[in-house]
Amino acid sequence: MIFTRRNQTRPEPLTPAPPQIIARGKRVVLREFAREDVDRWLAWPRHKDPLFESYNPPVLSPRQRDNYFRQYHDSPVLRQYSVYDLQEEFVGRISIREIDWRLCTAVLGISFHPERLSQGLGSDALEAFLGYYFGPLRMNVLYLDVAAFNHRARRVYEKLGFIGRGERWGEPQTDYAGVFRRAEYQAIRHFFRWDSGLIRPLLIDMMLRREDWVRQRHTLSP
Repeated sequence: MIFTRRNQTRPEPLTPAPPQIIARGKRVVLREFAREDVDRWLAWPRHKDPLFESYNPPVLSPRQRDNYFRQYHDSPVLRQYSVYDLQEEFVGRISIREIDWRLCTAVLGISFHPERLSQGLGSDALEAFLGYYFGPLRMNVLYLDVAAFNHRARRVYEKLGFIGRGERWGEPQTDYAGVFRRAEYQAIRHFFRWDSGLIRPLLIDMMLRREDWVRQRHTLSP
């Protein structure tokens, strides 16, 4: 009897499925966050305005980048989404944290490419995200906090229906911009508090309820 050895070649590894699209705006597409998006985010140029120093991405090693991705991918209370424009450029990140799946609430986080601000991409992306958040995710309330000096972001949130629910002083941080030293910041100095060599920005807490979002959509519908 002649025995023949079966072909024992290993199967080819499965190709990861492309990130799923979760929502579409008029000018952007929102997708599930992929590992490659961490690298794209860290390649963004830094904000020229030192007031936005805290919005700059950190310096991370390859291992730290892997850990950052797994942190959001594996956590039950964190989710992150990528924002691409219609030319397939990675332009922003939208995240939710402190997710309470029982009460259906979460806290919003959002950041955009420094050179793509004031182009309407952020408001378009957030409007599309709200449709996903209150729609397929079936969430009830979305919370956020915004720096009081950031008038551009505040206008976007208010336009989309977010309402204020109080103010508080943020965590102490280094005064990179020189708010209490440079004359050009005198007009916004009241949005900061000096605290033992550091500064604390004034934060505005805001919220949007699902029923208010639905009501606003019906009001704006032709």
